[in-house]
Amino acid sequence: MAFPPSEVDTVNRTQDLLLEASAAGNMRMNVASHPEYQPQVVPSEMFK
Repeated sequence: MAFPPSEVDTVNRTQDLLLEASAAGNMRMNVASHPEYQPQVVPSEMFK
């Protein structure tokens, strides 16, 4: 199927956001499974 360019951009951005979200989720899971690593400060940039 052919999409207008703006829709293709939106799909690509959505996929990027999903990849970022899954990477962040994996990072949190890794931290949770390693209790000796407990970051004291979480940079606010992570939540933008």
